[in-house]
Amino acid sequence: MAEPRRFHFRRALIALLIPVALLACAILLFERMTWRMQLESNAIMVGHYFAKDAFARGELILYEADFEGDDTTFTGRVEDGFEIWTWPVPNGFLSSAMRTSESEIIRSFNRAMRNYAAKGEPPYAAIIEKQSEILKSERVGSRHDAVRTLSRLGTRVDGAIPALAKAVEDDDVFVRLAAIQALAEIGPGAQEALSALQEARDDTDATVRRNAEQAIEAISNKLGTESQN
Repeated sequence: MAEPRRFHFRRALIALLIPVALLACAILLFERMTWRMQLESNAIMVGHYFAKDAFARGELILYEADFEGDDTTFTGRVEDGFEIWTWPVPNGFLSSAMRTSESEIIRSFNRAMRNYAAKGEPPYAAIIEKQSEILKSERVGSRHDAVRTLSRLGTRVDGAIPALAKAVEDDDVFVRLAAIQALAEIGPGAQEALSALQEARDDTDATVRRNAEQAIEAISNKLGTESQN
């Protein structure tokens, strides 16, 4: 009589374990879906925040996913007025969730950037004022970033060139070099910075002196070429 009891016990145990296993799978699936939705929601918020911050600095950029690179870089092309940059996305072991999140951030950023650009120009006057204040910061990295932002604005915005000319007098040699290079790339529109560049020819750093000479030459040559045309 003992054998039938063991048989029924096993069947009862299996009957009990099957719904428990199904319930556990359902819970895990629900948690995974909830986590993925939260991940995507967070990615959308991050993308919008990045786009808002970039647009406020006067940047008009879009990103492409880069699964092989390890650094954010400019691709060298412009489309519809937007600079195209690559965004490194993890592509290694157990990084599928990270790839999904990063890809959603990129899509969110691009959507938000296009929306901001469609609504109109950023508040350039406020941007110039803010970046000019940052040039007084004690943090060298912040001043360097301000020079980069001002160089993007270039001749499109009143006040960018004088701010860059002021940066030519910065205490840090790399900030001075960045400002000089920016003015050289801007070209004829940077002629009001020629006085600062001429003073930079007497800089204590040889590289600054050489770059200042080259910047003056570049601006003057471009001025001459445009006047002939």
